[in-house]
Formats: sequence, structure tokens, C-alpha cells
Amino acid sequence: MNHKEKIGREIINILLIFLWVYAAFSKALNHHAFVWQIRNQELWPVLKELVIRLLIPAELTTAFFLLFPRTRRIGLMISAFLLIIFTIYIALVILHFFPRVPCSCGGILEKMGWKVHFFFNVGCLILNITSLLTEKERRCAAK
Repeated sequence: MNHKEKIGREIINILLIFLWVYAAFSKALNHHAFVWQIRNQELWPVLKELVIRLLIPAELTTAFFLLFPRTRRIGLMISAFLLIIFTIYIALVILHFFPRVPCSCGGILEKMGWKVHFFFNVGCLILNITSLLTEKERRCAAK
């Protein structure tokens, strides 16, 4: 892997760290609204409570794992998983699968329309997968 590819991978990782820290803190800073919005989602009650209890810690843990080369691969896998889940949810919203949809996003993401948010997530997922593939190459080259 050349120097430009390494820099590109690091920039992607920094962007993903920023995304997860921003997402977690925007929910935490307005936690009451976050909880209200999740409880008003069209989800099973047990799933709602799991999301309320685990989403912010999962986002922060993902960012933490992305910080360090030794844990970056698992961080990228968790990040991709979260992005896939969120993107599927947004696609279902766009396809009017749910009768009502209170947005549980925070900050800037809350201001996006659903279609813009969908493409934002797809772009983040593409960057995430790109970084994951280059991380795999890095690990193979190191062996």
C-alpha cells in the first residue's frame, strides 16, 4: 500500500470516528428527545428499550475501536453493521413501510430529508467498506 492510500484510509477512519462520536453526543445531549423518539418508533417494545440502552454506547465503542490499529478492523466491522442497519431502516421509511416515523437522529442529520440521509449513509458505508478492505490488505502485507 502506498503513502497516498494510507493517508486516504486514515482520513476515512477519522471521518467515521467523527460520525460516531457526533451521533452519540447529539443523542446524549438531547437524551430526553432521543428516548421519546425511539419509544414512538414502530418497533417491538423490547427492541426499543435495547436501542435506548445500547445505541449511544455502541456508537462510542465503535469510535473508540476505530482509534487504534489493533482494534480498527473490529471497529470497521461494527461501523459497517450499524450503517447497514440504519440504511435499511431509512430505505423502509422512504418506501413508506412504517405508518409514522419520528426521526431519532440528532444535529445536522435531523435536518436532512430521508432521501438525502439515505445517500449520506450509503456514502459513509462505501467509505467504511473501502477502509475495511484496505485494512485487510494492510494486515495481509504485515504477515
